[in-house]
Amino acid sequence: MRLPITILLCAILVGCGAETASTAVGVATMKKQEIANGQKMLGEVQQKLNAAAQQTEQNEAKALDEEK
Repeated sequence: MRLPITILLCAILVGCGAETASTAVGVATMKKQEIANGQKMLGEVQQKLNAAAQQTEQNEAKALDEEK
């Protein structure tokens, strides 16, 4: 009588472990996507900052030329 109960409990515990593992994989996948999105956004922001800096330099150069 104890053996079937022990086997049943082991099966339940294994099932919980599998669910936990699949949940961890799901969370890791979401985090990986968040990191990829963050890196993409960082690249876009850097491009915009570079463009703004270049525009500022051009405006300064133009202002200096106009003063001469």
